[in-house]
Amino acid sequence: TGHVLNLAENTPIEGALVQAVDIEGAPVGVTVKSDAEGLYEITVPEILEKNGIRLVFFGSSTSPAIPKLK
Repeated sequence: TGHVLNLAENTPIEGALVQAVDIEGAPVGVTVKSDAEGLYEITVPEILEKNGIRLVFFGSSTSPAIPKLK
């Protein structure tokens, strides 16, 4: 689970696409969309959690955004 925010305005981003990718950048699982509060939930297989994954965020374009992780 996570929260997608516009850091400049400190507001949630609705409709941001979130995709898990493996260490080689290949998509893992399904792409999910953030809700009106910027919240999302994504599930990945346990084996990938141990081997390393990262999340990629997409807004209105197909260019990934760099997330600020807490």
